[in-house]
Amino acid sequence: MASICPAQPSVLQCSIQKLLIEIASIDDIIFGAGVRLNAHGLTPNNGGEVELILGTIGVGDRAAAWGCALLTAGTRVSAGEGIRVLQISPPVSRFANGRRFKEGAEEDDSPRPWQQTAVP
Repeated sequence: MASICPAQPSVLQCSIQKLLIEIASIDDIIFGAGVRLNAHGLTPNNGGEVELILGTIGVGDRAAAWGCALLTAGTRVSAGEGIRVLQISPPVSRFANGRRFKEGAEEDDSPRPWQQTAVP
């Protein structure tokens, strides 16, 4: 069950993962059916062992996550971005400029194939 924290109206609190989900504006985002926000996860470390990751999921203004998308620990969705149907975000991902980036990687502003114009 979700509730809004009166002290921080822009932060969605979940009963299990309190304060690990930050939503810029509750009125301006879209979550499709079956979207999951998991601010925790298991991942292998360099030693071959499995470790628990906890990370805040951030969703910017006017962002959308469509049907059955999965946003995991540390995922950041920039303002105006859309997460595709069935998209699974690896832990600590960032969505910006229509693409997914590993956190810490530079954004690539080069045109995407659907943004390129035809040459006559």
